[in-house]
Order: sequence, then structure tokens, then C-alpha cells
Amino acid sequence: MTTTTGEGAARTRRSWLGILLVGLTSLSMAPTPMQGAVAHASTPRRLSPSQHQASTSFTVLARTGQALPNGHGAFTGFAVPVINDRGLVAFEGLWSDRGRAQDGTGLYVAAPRRPLAEVARSGRPIPGGGGVFARPPGDYTSAGAFPFPPRLDAQGRVVYLGDYHAGGNGYYADSSALFGPRPLARPGQPAPGGGTFSFDFDANVPPVVSPDGLVAFLGATCPCDATSHGSGVYLSGPHGLQRIVHRGQRVPEGDGIFEPQSAEDWFGFGPPAVARRGLAAFLARKHRASPGQAWDTGYADGLYLFQQGTLRTLLAQGDPLPAPHGDEQVGALFDPTHVPALNARGDIAVLAQTSRANKAILLLQGHTRVDVMMTGEHDALGQVVCDLTYPSLADSGTLAFVATDSPSGICSGGTRRLYVGTPGHLRAVIATGDPTPGGSGTVTAIDAVNPPMNAGGWVAFGLEVGTQHVLYVYDGASIHRVVGDGDRLAGHTVGGFGFTGTNSPGAVGLNDRGDLAVRVNFSDGSAAVVLVHVAGGHYPGPATVTPTDSPVRLTETPVPPLPTTADTTTVAGQPTETAAPPASATATTASQQTCSAVSVTGVWQGQSTYGVANGTTLTLDQAGTALSGTLDDGNQKYAVTGRMDGTTVTFTAKGASPWDVYTFTGTLSADGQTIQYDSGADGTLMLTFVRQQTVCSQAG
Repeated sequence: MTTTTGEGAARTRRSWLGILLVGLTSLSMAPTPMQGAVAHASTPRRLSPSQHQASTSFTVLARTGQALPNGHGAFTGFAVPVINDRGLVAFEGLWSDRGRAQDGTGLYVAAPRRPLAEVARSGRPIPGGGGVFARPPGDYTSAGAFPFPPRLDAQGRVVYLGDYHAGGNGYYADSSALFGPRPLARPGQPAPGGGTFSFDFDANVPPVVSPDGLVAFLGATCPCDATSHGSGVYLSGPHGLQRIVHRGQRVPEGDGIFEPQSAEDWFGFGPPAVARRGLAAFLARKHRASPGQAWDTGYADGLYLFQQGTLRTLLAQGDPLPAPHGDEQVGALFDPTHVPALNARGDIAVLAQTSRANKAILLLQGHTRVDVMMTGEHDALGQVVCDLTYPSLADSGTLAFVATDSPSGICSGGTRRLYVGTPGHLRAVIATGDPTPGGSGTVTAIDAVNPPMNAGGWVAFGLEVGTQHVLYVYDGASIHRVVGDGDRLAGHTVGGFGFTGTNSPGAVGLNDRGDLAVRVNFSDGSAAVVLVHVAGGHYPGPATVTPTDSPVRLTETPVPPLPTTADTTTVAGQPTETAAPPASATATTASQQTCSAVSVTGVWQGQSTYGVANGTTLTLDQAGTALSGTLDDGNQKYAVTGRMDGTTVTFTAKGASPWDVYTFTGTLSADGQTIQYDSGADGTLMLTFVRQQTVCSQAG
């Protein structure tokens, strides 16, 4: 079976496979010229064969038949994996221990040249104690104890929903909880704002995780009964749990309260999106009934943004559409399954219905609303758009979505096109009926609903060519084949693949390095989790965030903290680091004495998934203004340059790759002993430099 899949119905999404009898393998596939259809918004044209001769390398991270990390049992299958920007891959594996007559599922993290790590496993105690992971009743598809793919932040922390049997070794689960690795929310736990958390196997919704580790999730609360319960959107960050909105709360626009419309709508809120610096967005349903009005009338939808403790309305049902459609209004918005497309700048792309039953993709940038494309309109090729899919939005501002068009505007027999670009500068990258990029035959279907995108605007998508399925990446200039049916990989023939084909924060299949995490199914019944790297493609570098005075956007380029190591001290749940006071903190003026260079060692404190990070040496120059040196985080060495300007201290750590660049800007304390770095959603990092050597001579 071949899938480029979202999460859909959690309990029916997996197809487990047999045994792959190969070792840990890395290999390369020679590039082939790619040719795809590309149409600019105003000047349709074809893309010539790829000028970027990208090579595609494959590393098998786990395979069926491979022993589990603890030595008891072996893998028999895998769910679709996810990947973060450091190349860590997390996945759920099905295992069997024939010697003990046991089988189950577990969550694992893998990376090249690193041992496979087990995060959680059925039959094992849950974090915090009080139960063991177990499959739920009626688990007919062997989905096991973990109903959704795990989530990964930039530092490698795994967040997941787990089913468990409370208090003992029961065969079936009777509870669910959110884990992080510690428990983040579990049944009976007091919930912020009142009540206690409750979980339901049939209503659970997966969490989302920002690169800097902020977790957003939908939570249900009690007191409750068969027909009524509380619900809300919650954030888990360095300062603990926070409820940002709840059922019954008055909406910011003031004309109703947040309220589900029916018993089938368990929460009344759609799955939230989350981005760096504490940004969260969600769709919701509100009830604005007047006295005497029937209970099932008066409902409307809205799109909301939470930022810096404030909830505001971005779009509401009944709002006028952007010009030139001002005579048409926003219609239905609410969707209980799809996450809004939110980027690090605070821009949001959403699929909305209109008052005239059209569909429209709207881009909200600050207080500006842009109509990207609408059904019923003519596209740049002169065709009438008849359908649109959910959009994705990169940090660079690039959009990706699929539109269907036809001469008459009737979708039956129409052409599907994958569009990538910005409003007014959209390209139809590939369309049904086009020649297959780099191969024979024609494209018969495009699988790209809310497709994965990285910060630079790369897009991963699946194509059907007759009965074959192929995974591709578009890098903004060229289309590159990744893997497909019939390919030879690790000595086996590919019979299908599984790929996380949505852009849900923390659960993506494509990262900023051009790496993809793919489950490969082989024609002999075996399977493997594979890391694929597309090298040599057009990479514009990490996206930056343009400063703006809009309250929705960020005002600085978000950067993750450098990885940290073994724990001694934490501040607000985040790692801290130590270093030395600047020369200006203890020395008198230059006219009184002269000091040589000051060598300092920064000792990292806290927890890390990336090894020891105590090889940091920084040097402060004689003037006490320039910093230089190296930083070793246990994964690689970084060249460090920095500067002290009065009480402002900035340093930049640059790794070997263009995406491994981290900038920290902090404030020197009055006593010169510490530097405080405000990392937004990461909390506050306190750095203290410990002087190693100072040589001074008195002037005159």
C-alpha cells in the first residue's frame, strides 16, 4: 500500500508489514533530469529539465526483523515517521517477542550514526507511574497504545498521546494521557482554569508542537456527564500549563460565546496551530443566539490568534471578503480535523467557504487579508477554478495548495494543479495530464492536501502515474524524485511508501535541511524507516522574519536555543549556561590599568538529547567589547563571534551547515555577573561567565 497520508481516523491508519532482512545501510540514487509543468500566475510556461543535479541519498534507520533496543523482540512493521530540523526521526514501531509470546507497539527516535532510542513501549510503565501502556478496547487494526504519530521539537523532545491501563497490567487500556516525556495532561489532573482533565479514545485529537517546544492541544474537562463537559485549548511551555480559551467564554468580537453546535462536535474548537514565540491559532464555533431562539440556531465560525496573553479575532463569519469580492462575505470556517496554516511571522492561510457557496484561500498578514484564489474565478490559464484544497504556508511566506479547474467550472474531468508561490506570483508546478517528471507516462493524480513545506518553501508531494505512486520534492526551481514504486533500495524492490503528507507542527515528513522521513514498503513484504536527503537542490537558506509594526507578526528572527546537556540547574524549565563576567565588570578604566585577554569556559547546565556541551571556550578582547571562540554542543563545533555594547551582549554560533546558525541577544546585569536572554516561549535563560584567567598591569 502506498500512502502520503495525514492522520485522519487514528485507529485505522496503519498497515503493518513483514520482515526486512538487511542491515543498517546507506546508499545513493543517481539523479535523473526532472521535467514538470510550471505556470506563472500571468505567463504560463514549462519548466525545463532540472538545472540542479540533485543527488538523493538514503539511510535505513530501522528495518523489520531488527532487534529492539532492549534486546527483547524485533520490529514487524512501522507507522509513518516524522522528522525535525536536526535530522532526528521519530516513529511508532510494531514489535513481536516470540520468546515471551508478546507483541505490541513502541515509540522510537533514530538518526544516522546514533543508536536507536526507545521513548515508550506497550507493557512498560507510563512516565510518572500509575499505569502501563496498553492497547484500547476494540483495537482491531493493531494501532496499539499510541494512536497518533509522535511529535518532535527542534531539540528532539518527543510529545505523544498514549493509551494505558491505570494501576496495573491490564490487557486493555482504560485511560489516555498526553506525555512529554513527563506527563503533561492526564485524567483527573487539575486543569488550568478549573475542573480536571478527561480523555476519550474516540475523541482524542493529536497535539501540535512548535520548533521551540511549545505544545498546544485540545482538552476536555470535568465535571461532566453523558451530554455535557468542559473543553478548551491549552498550551504547555516552560511556565507549565495554560488555558488560552474555553467553552462558554465570550468571543473577542463580543457577539456570542464559544460553544459546540452538537454532541458530535466534542470540543467546539478545531485543532490548534502553534509557532515560535508563543503564537497559537485555531478555528472555533460560537453561539450568538438571542433569547427565545431555537437551541440549534445562531451558530457561526471564527479564526482566532493567541499572542502574548491576548486572544483576538482574525476572521469571522460574515466579514466581507477582500477586494474585489467585497460584496461577498466569509461563510463557514470551522473544521474539526485540519490545523490552520500558521508561520513564524504570524501569517495565517485558511480555506473558507463564502456566502455564495464558493471556496476561497485567504492569507492573513497582520491586519491585511488577501484573496489568494477562489472557486468560480478564471485562473492564469483561462480555466475556471472549481475546487481548492487546504493550503500550507512556509516561514518564508510561500504558499502551496492544489486547485482543480476546467473550461466550464465543473470539476468532473477537470485538471488538478499544484500551486506554489505567493499571491500574484503563483506557479502551477505540476498538473494532471503533464508528463511525469523524470520518467515515462503522464500524471493521473496529485496527493498534496496541506502538503509538508520547510522554512525555505520546499514542498513534498505524491503523484500517481497510472498504477504507480512516486514521492517528489519541489525546491522552488526544480522537481526532484525521492522514491517510488519499482525503485531498487537496499537490495529490495519498493512496493509502496508511507509519508507524513500534512504540515502539522511537530509532525512533518520534510525538514529545513532537505531531509525526508519515509516508511518504505518492499514488494517482498518487508519494510524500513528511511532518511532521504536531497542534496544539490536550490536551497535559499533559512527563512528570516521581516520586522513589522503589525501586532500579529513577530519583530525578530526566531532562533532555537542551542542544545544543552546533563542536568544540574534549570530556569523556568529551560537549560541554563554559565560563562564569565566581562572585563568591564571588575576592571577599572583603561587609563588606570591594562588587562590581557580573558579566557572563559561556558559550562552548559540542564538536560540535552545531543550529548555533552561543555567544550565551550570564549575569549573577551582587551577592550571588553568583542567575543570570539568555539562552542561544542556534543553534536558539532560552532564558531562563535559576539560583541558587548554597553549592557547589550550578542553572540552568534555558526556550524558547518548554513542552517546551523544561532544568534543570542541578551542584557548584562548591573553587577556584571550575568547575562539574561529573553527567549520568548523558551522562557528566560540566565548565563553566568566564570573567569578563568585575567592578567592586568597598573598604568604608569
